[in-house]
Amino acid sequence: MPELFYYEISNALKYKKTTQEKVKAASEDLFNFQLNTQQISSDIIKGSIDISFKYGLTIYDSIYLILAEKLNAKLITEDKQVLSLKHPLVEEL
Repeated sequence: MPELFYYEISNALKYKKTTQEKVKAASEDLFNFQLNTQQISSDIIKGSIDISFKYGLTIYDSIYLILAEKLNAKLITEDKQVLSLKHPLVEEL
C-alpha cells in the first residue's frame, strides 16, 4: 500500500467526530502493525495517471491499483467504482 495510507486513515478518523487523542492513538496503532508500504515514485505516478484515464478513477485511487499490479497483489476494497472495474486483482472486502 502507498505511504499515503496513513494520511488517509488519520484524516478519515478526524472526521468521525472523535478526539484528537483517539486519532493519535489509532495512528500509532497502525504504525505498530508494521505494514509494508511503498514509496511513491515517478513510475508509480505515471502508472496511476494511465489507470486514471483508462478507468475513469481519480489518480489518488489509481495509486492503489497500480501498486497492486506492480506487486501482483490483491486490492481489497469496498469502493464501488473500483469494484465495478472487474479488474482481476480487485476483490470486495
